[in-house]
Amino acid sequence: MWLDHAAGVTDQPEWIQDNLAFCLTNTGAPQDPGERFAINIKRTAEGDLSYTPGEEVTITLRLEQYGKGDISALTLKEQLPEGWMYRGMASGSLPDDYPADGTSGELIFSWNTEPEFPFEISYLAMAPVSDEVQLFTGVASYPVLGETFFSNEVQTQFRRYQTVLETDRVINEKHYASGQNLDITIPFQRFGVEIPLVLGYVEILPDGWVFKEIVEGGGIEPEVFPKANATGTLEFAWFSPPPMPGSFTYRVYAPGNATGLARFYGYGLYRFTDRQFFTARVETVLPRIQGA
Repeated sequence: MWLDHAAGVTDQPEWIQDNLAFCLTNTGAPQDPGERFAINIKRTAEGDLSYTPGEEVTITLRLEQYGKGDISALTLKEQLPEGWMYRGMASGSLPDDYPADGTSGELIFSWNTEPEFPFEISYLAMAPVSDEVQLFTGVASYPVLGETFFSNEVQTQFRRYQTVLETDRVINEKHYASGQNLDITIPFQRFGVEIPLVLGYVEILPDGWVFKEIVEGGGIEPEVFPKANATGTLEFAWFSPPPMPGSFTYRVYAPGNATGLARFYGYGLYRFTDRQFFTARVETVLPRIQGA
């Protein structure tokens, strides 16, 4: 199967090996303050994720609080692709500190007190002369009782003329409870005119979590999906292109001894010919709520 190699460690995007260590389950004391609160970021942009060399793109970041808790400060780091330039704030909640106009590389936005969630910030970025797909990444950090915690890492691909696919993750319950099931929806959509020949999706569960089933009526059921009680890396695939935008939903079980922040990672795989492409990765962080 074409997806078999994609699920192997050697063929996975590099970020997977770097981030598996952050699946924080079975750690920490029950109801530690750090596990009751998480921040998740979404990045959006005007238009269809395309850019024009020499023109500005408005990038919007939405930060949302999952769970309950308080923080004393917040730092948001945004990594621009090579050659891109920060051109100032556009709108939204103005940070206490933000980059100088003309900054490239890493951008740092910071708040010296807790902002009111959810909130958005928008900034302008100037695109360089390029025809390549460009990857933006960002992550927030915040202290809880002297310990630093991190949000999801948010990635977005911007295209020049290519067709790219984008995946997401939607969880209605913005927390988990040990010993209970959780339904997770994976939306996917296409930007561009090409239609993929096949589509795959790889999901990496937090340690000890168990795949239960595909939820009937929860979208477009994959032609290939894991067996019940699978753990770790899950593979889903369609050998005939599903309609886009589309989605599918699966059910997962959080083990009774699960504690800490639960991190889900996922990415799509697709091809138009023999060459395989990866989507930007999607990460979601869930806090644990005792007795939820």
